[in-house]
Amino acid sequence: MTDFFTSDLHIFHEKICEYCDRPYATTEKMWRGIKKGWNEVVEKDDIVWIAGDLTLKREPHKNLLSKMLAELKGNKHLIIGNHDLMHPRDYEDIGFLSVHYPAVWHSNGYMIGHDPALAEALEEGTIYLCGHQHNMFNSMITPKGVHVVNVGVDVRDFKPMSETQVKKVVYNGEPGQIDNRKTKKQS
Repeated sequence: MTDFFTSDLHIFHEKICEYCDRPYATTEKMWRGIKKGWNEVVEKDDIVWIAGDLTLKREPHKNLLSKMLAELKGNKHLIIGNHDLMHPRDYEDIGFLSVHYPAVWHSNGYMIGHDPALAEALEEGTIYLCGHQHNMFNSMITPKGVHVVNVGVDVRDFKPMSETQVKKVVYNGEPGQIDNRKTKKQS
C-alpha cells in the first residue's frame, strides 16, 4: 500500500485548460487524461490525498461525481480547496473517506493543504504538500526553511505523486526548485 498526493483536478472547469495551458481541448478529454494517469500509478488499496480543487460543481452533480471518483483506484481523502463548493458531508457521500480544511497532518509527518501560503505558519523543516498555484512552481524552500511541494496535476504530468517521489524531491531537489532561504554572507 502506497500513499499518493495530487491537487487541482478541476473536474468540469470549462476554462482551466486555457488558464493553465493544459493539453486538452475539452474537460471530457481532460478527465480521460487525468483518469488514465491516475490509474496507471495508483492501485486499488493505495491511499490518495487530494489537496483541494476537485471541482467547481455543487450538489446537483453529486451522482456524476460519485461515479467518476469510483473510476479512480485507491482510497481517497480530500482537503477542501477554494473551488470545492459542496458541504464536507457531500464529499463523503461521493466517496471520500475523510474531508479536511484547511490542512491535515499526514501520519508520516507531512502537512497537506491546498494553499501554499499556509507554509508561512509552519515550522522550519516541515514538509508541506499543496496545490493551488497550478504551474507556477514545482517545489520551493521558504525563507523559514519549509519545504513546499506542489503536488498539482499541472506540474506532475497529470498523475498523483507517490510518497517515494515526494521524498526524492525533498531530499534531492528537482529542476527549477526555488530556494528562498536567506543565505549568510561569507566573511
